[in-house]
Amino acid sequence: MKKLFILISLLFIGCTALIIKDYGEDEKRHIIKTETLYDNAIIIESREYYINGNLKEEAIFKKGQIFSVKEYYKNGNLENQLNVIDSTYIEYNKNGTKEEEGKIDNVTFAFLSLSALGNLGILTSFVEMPEGNGVNKEYYENGTLKEYVSYSNGKLNGSFKEYYEAGSLKSEGNYNNGVLDGIVKEYYERKFRFIPYDKPPKPRVPVRPLYPDIAQRAGIEGTVYIQFYIDVKGNVLEAYVRKGMANTALDDAALTAVKKSKWYPAQQRDKKVGVWQMIPVVFSLTN
Repeated sequence: MKKLFILISLLFIGCTALIIKDYGEDEKRHIIKTETLYDNAIIIESREYYINGNLKEEAIFKKGQIFSVKEYYKNGNLENQLNVIDSTYIEYNKNGTKEEEGKIDNVTFAFLSLSALGNLGILTSFVEMPEGNGVNKEYYENGTLKEYVSYSNGKLNGSFKEYYEAGSLKSEGNYNNGVLDGIVKEYYERKFRFIPYDKPPKPRVPVRPLYPDIAQRAGIEGTVYIQFYIDVKGNVLEAYVRKGMANTALDDAALTAVKKSKWYPAQQRDKKVGVWQMIPVVFSLTN
């Protein structure tokens, strides 16, 4: 029963502030940490995953309240299951055999019954945004994009994305008339590890950024550093602003240019390899 109480505590804390403890080795895709389904601000279900992709926890909600919870070992076997309707729990050993079962104690049951966790999504409806349609952006001190969110008519509306300081995607989802709606995903932070190679990648279609008119008229110059991944076919699969220039339009111009570039892939001996690279994209009014 002690493990059960810890599980419930982590579930409630984890839905508001998840701490990343591990990092993935996959260099070609985002690795999902959590995904939560909202229906007009009300949580319907939520899932958390291990770094290896196996399910770690899942929770089903009814009318904003927890209905059932399951927790899994890293090998995929069920560890705990809880049913709020009949107030029962079962704990399992790693080999799949039952370790303990019984009734949920009154304190834990009251904690679950009184919780309004499933309605936390409604809080965003109180956020005031500018009138009209647009996108609000926030940046880290080093100039890297931290988050952007769409709005219309004074409310959060449309997609949002949040990024880690190193540039990889942290979370994404959608707002509808001020509240969360649809699937919200959170990702493990990407680690840009060095992949050894004998021959570096060479540009086939070079990086040629378009200088934004608004930046030119304002006399803005500078350099944007882009981290990007070139696969074995020479395509740019991912690109992030590693160090940018906030609120100048230069970051987006640099990202677009890098994503459109094509490369002769790097080689390790006679084998083509995918590699991470970083490139400075220079914007100068004198050139």
